[in-house]
Amino acid sequence: MIARNSSLSFRNSPKTVTDIGAELGVAHVLEGSVRRAGKRVRINAQLVDSRTGGHVWAERYDGELEDIFDLQDEIAGKIIAALPVSLTATPAPARGTSNVAAYELMLKGRAKFYQFTPETNAECLALLDRAVALDPTYSNAWAEQVFPYQSGFSFGWKGYDDGLQIALEKAERAVALDPDSSLAHCRMGWLRTIMKEPDAAIASFERSVALDPNNADTHIWFSDALNFAGQPARGIEAGKIALHFDPVAPPNVFHHIAHSHYLLGKLDAAREFENRAVRIAPLFPPARIVLAATLVELGLVDEARDHVADLQRLDPRFTASVFLNRYPYRDGGQSQRIANALVTAGLAP
Repeated sequence: MIARNSSLSFRNSPKTVTDIGAELGVAHVLEGSVRRAGKRVRINAQLVDSRTGGHVWAERYDGELEDIFDLQDEIAGKIIAALPVSLTATPAPARGTSNVAAYELMLKGRAKFYQFTPETNAECLALLDRAVALDPTYSNAWAEQVFPYQSGFSFGWKGYDDGLQIALEKAERAVALDPDSSLAHCRMGWLRTIMKEPDAAIASFERSVALDPNNADTHIWFSDALNFAGQPARGIEAGKIALHFDPVAPPNVFHHIAHSHYLLGKLDAAREFENRAVRIAPLFPPARIVLAATLVELGLVDEARDHVADLQRLDPRFTASVFLNRYPYRDGGQSQRIANALVTAGLAP
């Protein structure tokens, strides 16, 4: 099943179902519409064979907005029954809340985070705060708070001096509320990475994958955790799995794959993937860091200087020493390699 991020990229697209199916690499496409009137909701859904364009199944559902999860489960059951294949994957994980509004706020908060700016980071946390206020037992909403607090700290944004400690509290709360939440273990794994506990991080990610092996988000972050743990070849494989499940992925997956290639000395591939990340998210500092280091090693120092200048505009306090302190490489030689390249490109020691 393809990730929501990729499937939503085709909303209102003029492309045919056959074209979309080929682009995503799927045999079937679910399409339809949702209309809301007050507390009532109407869902029209149809399952289409992407190879032929023929309809496999279609139906209309009417119900109360409060029952939206039941309607979703009913539709999913009908789709599974209609597919001419045997589904052997593990069951889809529970949403973790019966509160529709909390679930919607969690999704909106996650989308804000991936814009990677101080302003959208604050908006993300405001949405997630509302989600946990509506359902204090909602593990996934607590888990989603980990990234914005950790990122605010790691990127040096104002107001996040204690972001790492707060992120740890959120991660621990999420795991305690639902020990079987793949998302909670994923976020804990990333936090353990940042806290320079690579073995514990890998264990958390492996638990997350075991709970939900088809979740692109887990593989995206596992990829860079493996890079920092000194396993970049395995990091590339995790990144490829992420792209399989989410072909229209968020920009950080391209950065993580670029990071893997850089650590392995495959500079041309690193440059290609990192350029994609920077084009999509120009304010994402890690992509600028690895791209600048890659360009220096390719002999393109003047081009690298432009990216270092952008880094300094994003965080005037950023230096090579700050980089060495913030970024959690198990192999100190790799972190020093990047720091040296950044200094060559004009960053203060």
